[in-house]
Amino acid sequence: MVECKAARKIRQLFHHAVVEITASQWRNMFDVFLDTTRLLNKKENELQVAYWWATWNARNHFLFKKEKLDALISVAKAEGVVEAYRKFKRTEQQQLESSNMEKPKQWKPPLENWCKVNVDAAIDHQSQRAGLGVVIRNDKGDVVAAAIKPSSFNGDVPFAEVEAIEWGMQMAKRAGITTVILESDCQAAIDLANNKKGSKSEIFWVISEINDRRKEFQEVRLQ
Repeated sequence: MVECKAARKIRQLFHHAVVEITASQWRNMFDVFLDTTRLLNKKENELQVAYWWATWNARNHFLFKKEKLDALISVAKAEGVVEAYRKFKRTEQQQLESSNMEKPKQWKPPLENWCKVNVDAAIDHQSQRAGLGVVIRNDKGDVVAAAIKPSSFNGDVPFAEVEAIEWGMQMAKRAGITTVILESDCQAAIDLANNKKGSKSEIFWVISEINDRRKEFQEVRLQ
C-alpha cells in the first residue's frame, strides 16, 4: 500500500480523496482505516476502501495468476464496486420505504357471538404433500380451537385450499360453533366454495361436502 510501485500507480490514477499512508507510520491497516473514517466523509470512505480492495486484488492477480493488471482497470473496478454498492443500497431503501407505506393486513374479529375460522394450506411440491391448518377465534380474538392435518397434494393449489375450508368446517362443528365466518387467503378456493365459478371434477366432491356441512350451522359466511 505504501512502497509498491503498482499500488502507487493505482493511487495516482484514483480521482477521489485518498488518505496517504507514509512508511514512517508503520501501523497496521486497521489503525489506518480508523484514521480515514475521521478524515473522510462517508462516500469518500467507501471509495477509499474500494481503492484498497482494488490494490489487494491486483496484487493477488500478480502473485497467484502471474498477471499484471492495468492500473486503469483496477481503478475502474474500485469505482464500479462502489457504484454497484450504492445502487443496491438505493434499491434496498426504496423497497423498505415502499413496504412501510403499505398497510399490513391485520386480522379482524367477527361480529358479536360469531366465530371466525381462518384456514390455509401449505404445499410441499417435492414430496407432493399438503398441510391443512385451522385456527378458530371468537369475537374477542381468543383462540377457541386450532388443528392441523396432513393431506396428499394433486398439483392443484385451489383444491388443497378448498380441502382446508372443508377441514375448517369440520373443526368448527366439533367445537360446537353455530355461526361462523370461514376465511381463506385463496380467492379461487372461496369462489369455488361459494359456487361463483364452475368447479373442476376432482374438486366437485369437496364442494359437495362443504355444501352439505353448511346445513350443520345456523349461518355460514365464506370470504
